[in-house]
Amino acid sequence: MLPLVVLAAAVICFKSGQALLPCERSGLCSIGKTAPYVGNVDSSTGLHAALEARSYRREVILMATDSEQLLPVRQAVHNLLRLGLEHVLLMSASGPDCVRVAGAVPSAGCVWLDFELPVFGADSAAVPIAAPMWHNRYRLACRAVRLRYNTFIVDTDTIFFDDPYVYFKSPPFADFTIINQPEVLYNQDDYVNEVRPNGGVLYIQNAAPDGPAAWLLSEVTDRLLRWIEDGFNTTRHTHDVLTWCNYMDQDGLRDAISSVMMGRIFFASAMRDCRVPEWVQQHGPEYDDINFAILRHMGEGPGEAFVKSEHVQLPPVMQPAAGGEQQVLIRHFAMRQPAYEPWNASYGPYLYPRRRGVLSKQWLSQLTEDCGGCALWPDPEDPSPAVVAAARATPPERYLLAPPFLLGNWFSRGRFGHWNRALSPQGPQQVVGHLHYIPDTDTIVSKSVARMAAGQFDWLLAAATPAAGPGLGGGGSNLYLLMRLLADLAAAGSWRDYSALLVALATAAEAMGRVPVWPDMPCSAGWIADRGPEHASMLPLDIRTEWVPYGRRRNRLMCCWHMLLHEACVAGGRGMLSLEFAHWMAGARLQYPVEPGAHNTVGTLAPGTAAGSQQHAGGGGSSSYSVAAGRTASDAAKGQQGRPVPLPSGISASAAAAMSRELSWWGQQQAASEGAALAAATSETETAAEPTEDAPSSGGADEARGLAGVSTGVSMGDGSSSGSGSTMDDVGRAMGAQWRKRFQVYSVAREEVMLAWGIRATFAHRVLYLRYPINVTFAPGTDAAWALSNTLNECRATNPAAIEESIANKPHYNTTPTDLWVDYVPAAIGGPGGAIRPSAAIPGYNVPEHHVESASSSGGSSSGATDSSHESGSGNAKDMRIASGETVQQQPVVPIPVERRRRHR
Repeated sequence: MLPLVVLAAAVICFKSGQALLPCERSGLCSIGKTAPYVGNVDSSTGLHAALEARSYRREVILMATDSEQLLPVRQAVHNLLRLGLEHVLLMSASGPDCVRVAGAVPSAGCVWLDFELPVFGADSAAVPIAAPMWHNRYRLACRAVRLRYNTFIVDTDTIFFDDPYVYFKSPPFADFTIINQPEVLYNQDDYVNEVRPNGGVLYIQNAAPDGPAAWLLSEVTDRLLRWIEDGFNTTRHTHDVLTWCNYMDQDGLRDAISSVMMGRIFFASAMRDCRVPEWVQQHGPEYDDINFAILRHMGEGPGEAFVKSEHVQLPPVMQPAAGGEQQVLIRHFAMRQPAYEPWNASYGPYLYPRRRGVLSKQWLSQLTEDCGGCALWPDPEDPSPAVVAAARATPPERYLLAPPFLLGNWFSRGRFGHWNRALSPQGPQQVVGHLHYIPDTDTIVSKSVARMAAGQFDWLLAAATPAAGPGLGGGGSNLYLLMRLLADLAAAGSWRDYSALLVALATAAEAMGRVPVWPDMPCSAGWIADRGPEHASMLPLDIRTEWVPYGRRRNRLMCCWHMLLHEACVAGGRGMLSLEFAHWMAGARLQYPVEPGAHNTVGTLAPGTAAGSQQHAGGGGSSSYSVAAGRTASDAAKGQQGRPVPLPSGISASAAAAMSRELSWWGQQQAASEGAALAAATSETETAAEPTEDAPSSGGADEARGLAGVSTGVSMGDGSSSGSGSTMDDVGRAMGAQWRKRFQVYSVAREEVMLAWGIRATFAHRVLYLRYPINVTFAPGTDAAWALSNTLNECRATNPAAIEESIANKPHYNTTPTDLWVDYVPAAIGGPGGAIRPSAAIPGYNVPEHHVESASSSGGSSSGATDSSHESGSGNAKDMRIASGETVQQQPVVPIPVERRRRHR
């Protein structure tokens, strides 16, 4: 019904001269002009019926899917419907599975083949379960092309930002028979040297049934069939080629392309990439000679026989998607029908068996039967002069490795901001985007998040999709969430700091029985946009590779961490992503009071808790003022708790982050005078970012500071510190030197957190906001402790060892050294509203009972000097081992020292 309504609206607007659907520019609006179809297409009759029902003007979009992951295909089909394109033919692995797919996408239906690729032999365990379906997709595409249907092979993890037919059917692209996405994985600049195709996005138009393009699609299928029916005797047992060399469709496509590129049977990819490693080690010189001969031969073809590069003019309608460029570089070659040539052993062994078997013969027979006996191409293995002459007389067809703006993947285009409307007001600089490759993630999570970031995720569709995936439906009404007022994100100066924030939130949420909402980082953070914040607000974005950027304002882009994009971080109530939370809040605020306020904020200080004093050692005297978790004089007069102010970005807290399961950096920016201090402390949490002058503390005043007080002193590099007599210029110069930071964190018992802020006590509030830092102590050996341990270890974002392994080759460490002090204070929860108050230390209850270092090993000092020779023997060395993940996998709570100060380098 919905497609008919959209079609009616499109017709009305078209008659009134108003374009509604993008497809009207290409004339291929197919909404309401196709019919659903469910059936088997092994037979020619079934194939003809399916193509007749699902095509429009002999155009068909072919997608392969299954019923286990319905969300991607539903999102992709709905994406096409918004453009006015309904001519999608869905293919699944079997009849029963197709019925389930058709139920989820009733406007399209589903087809299947009974043929299933045999998977056996050495290396077969490495073949994905979906490989037979990938194979069948190319079988079906080749058969459709033989029937003169223009076929668009598309993976379900594809986003259509615009009607692709506007580009495919117009110069400079209309004359290409095949338009293929290049395998440009990392950066679009690599396109200038790329020759490899991606098998997931491939368009074939105006192909002759017996021409090079049709032969190429057939060969992707035929090559693997011939090796299988031979029992891999020729490839694996005789010539040491990996058994399942071409099981992925794009590998088979890449291998077959070398044949149409050079006009003869060739095995370039198989020879270069698929030899058994043991053979390569034993025959290194021979392997090198074969590679050199192949590369030399592929680079010496005359004319257009091999890849050419040229700049072409774009019509005005295409220029916005190309970033306003009037010309773009394209890479292409002429496909020639392969003809027989004697094999040259310098290119390696000939990999075809001498005779065809049953599978490949049946395949060629099916291609002939589908079109009522129409002729195949000349046989490239037939040496007779007439056949060779016929092959060489076959008109060539053109192949295009599409420029990245036309067909590009997320990691080479999307992560640089080209898919973001905030950075491109005229619209995304992409026509078809392939999510394809998002490293160090679970793809069901990360590809959905990339869709969200691009504004191409349908939340209602996700909520209505069975088995949509972990946490990807926007949440239900029965969720109880825990958020943190996130000013402390500014203090995260490395991935270790940020991971500790996530650990902190997960620990508190576990104690409260709530779902943590994982906070995202501003893309402009110094350790994400490490070339400067301006590179996080302009194209191309220059941020670290392990982030998904998103946002509606170019100067306020947020970044979602790849380490969070795992099922173990979001499945089963383990966490909610910030993108999901934003959608959830849009609906929840109409039903519940979910905005932050006094009614739903926990972790505040009990009245009377606080009030340490700090001396300003300066040239003209001293002054004192109260410090209580960012509490200002004006707040005290009103009887209110002050807002915490974040520490400057770029400050590392690596060791402290590893020591505390609930370490949060609520900072206090202090100025040289009392007036400046009050101004800094009363500024808005979300906008405070610039560091101000800090006053150092004396040893006695340190001990008397308030429980949540956080002070910063700037080490001048010579053992002295800036005081109240210092000027802002002094502080500015000192900021380039070593930072000295002091944090105080409350350590409270899980039982008290559960009683005060658990679901029973706070069930009226769907969202709780945690205000000040707490370290929740779980009694060792309990079920709760082990549950927390499992959660933190299985979610990669809260497991430092797993993070280290994932980004070991990336420049993720801080370059600015940090002299960090952390004061851990035992506390209890009580008083009005469950506020925090001081308490005696009870090991195993409100403080951990292990890793309590002796005074001699604490390494504490009030000066900025560091004894590096002592560091390896101090408790700090153990802390750093904890930070690298040594203890995290065994302890449900990373132990902390009790009522002691520790210095961490």
